[in-house]
Amino acid sequence: MSETLKFGASVDTRYSGGYLASSFAHPLSNQPKYLTIDGSIRVKTTDDKYELAVIGKNLTNRFIVGGVVDAPNTGTGTGTAVATPADQIGFASLPRTVQLQLTARF
Repeated sequence: MSETLKFGASVDTRYSGGYLASSFAHPLSNQPKYLTIDGSIRVKTTDDKYELAVIGKNLTNRFIVGGVVDAPNTGTGTGTAVATPADQIGFASLPRTVQLQLTARF
């Protein structure tokens, strides 16, 4: 950028095919395929002492379920012909986040 400032940028992507997030292959735990994008832009001094960065995570704002378990006290009739499956509770990723980061190195 100048004699005293440097500019940097980065982009990271992650792709996953669809999967069942339940360890018991529960059909309600289906996570469709997805692509996420993370990125950052940085300005720092040429001596690397100070840096200002804007960092974005999950810029595509995808809802991603990483794991699923049966909800307690749900479902009935286990082992019978009229069983009702338990409700599913999922563990989701964070939505789109953007942060500002200032770094000083001494």
